[in-house]
Amino acid sequence: MSAKEDDSRLKLLKADKKLMYQLIRQGDLIGENYGYPNLRGMDAICRYCADKYNWLPDQTRRLNTEDLVIILEGV
Repeated sequence: MSAKEDDSRLKLLKADKKLMYQLIRQGDLIGENYGYPNLRGMDAICRYCADKYNWLPDQTRRLNTEDLVIILEGV
């Protein structure tokens, strides 16, 4: 693997981790704003999707990060 390819992979991983952090933080805010005081991060997102879409938690957890961002846009 070339140094350029390695650098590209590293940038992609960093961007993915940053997006996941933002998603988890959004879950924290959902927990606060939607009356789930004991739920944070992904647990709050799962509860929100269960309440809004009647999804089971494993259905929400199987979604990739980009799909979750789209679903939670505007929440």
